[in-house]
Amino acid sequence: MRALIVSLVLLTAGCASARAEPTDPFQGFAGNWAGQGQFQGAPSEVNAHFAPLFDGGAWSLDIRFSVPGRTPMRFQGRGGYVLRDGAPVGGTWVDSFANAYEITPRLEAGALVVDWGVTGRRFYSLLANGNLRIEDMIQAPDGQWRTFSLVELQRQE
Repeated sequence: MRALIVSLVLLTAGCASARAEPTDPFQGFAGNWAGQGQFQGAPSEVNAHFAPLFDGGAWSLDIRFSVPGRTPMRFQGRGGYVLRDGAPVGGTWVDSFANAYEITPRLEAGALVVDWGVTGRRFYSLLANGNLRIEDMIQAPDGQWRTFSLVELQRQE
């Protein structure tokens, strides 16, 4: 009887360890990022921070754009991305321009694509050189997507 119990325990443990855990699509984005780019046609400095929440059940993004000029402009936003079974399934976005959106994240051709509001879209792509490219687009009345923000960030230690 004892041998049967030991065999069942070992068999069950073997089955549990053979099951693959889902991969976390946000893991490559984790950490602090900084760099330059364009925001609404002006040069900008950008800082971003991706971090897991709730033991990896969700992720947060904090991003800040600083645009120098006669009237310096600062933009801050925070996204919350929910994962289910290792896949992004939804979330929310709020920012310093008084916007609040439900967001729909998905993985597409190696990029994280996030639709927000009715006509907005953001792409997060990890480049071959290790940098993070973020592109924001808005859909014009003619149906064409137009970029209004494009940045390339480097991972910070």
